[in-house]
Amino acid sequence: MSYHIGFVVAQFKPYWRSFLLGFIASCAYGIIDGALIWLVKPLMDKGFIGHDYRFMHKIPLFLLAIFLLRSLVTFTAHYFLSKVSVAIASRLRKDLFQDLLHYPASLFNQKSCSDLVSKINDQSIILADSATTLINLVAREGLTICVLVTVMLYASPVFTVIYLLSVPFIVAVLSYATRHSIVMQRTVLQSS
Repeated sequence: MSYHIGFVVAQFKPYWRSFLLGFIASCAYGIIDGALIWLVKPLMDKGFIGHDYRFMHKIPLFLLAIFLLRSLVTFTAHYFLSKVSVAIASRLRKDLFQDLLHYPASLFNQKSCSDLVSKINDQSIILADSATTLINLVAREGLTICVLVTVMLYASPVFTVIYLLSVPFIVAVLSYATRHSIVMQRTVLQSS
């Protein structure tokens, strides 16, 4: 397993600046996404409950600024992570084609060249894209969850603890229901 991780890290090393910018932008997206929930309370309290008309006139500009920032961060994350993904796929393709030149001729007699080229192109793109997508999702969604849990703790610590303690029970019930549903579907399919 460590060999595979080392291989993936070695592929990212030449592009660490672009990767770092994409990673930071993904983290910023997660923080902004979670912070939006925290900002709803002041919007409701001052704008709609307190009827502060000066504040209500600023709400559209504030929301526009937040969503423009969020869009900019999303574009930056996708741009730099896609740049890394394409560069890694290109590098993998080049290395695989170089290795392919040293294979015995019998391999080319068994399979057509187009199949080999297609497989190399597809697999290198899938590997590079899945690595950057995974890192993007972990950074963005992980930070969103952390910020949301922090907001929950700030708003109501007791409710947050109760919720976090009930999550394992909810997961257990859902996994049991899913397994039971799959068994029932197989039974129905086998009987018909």
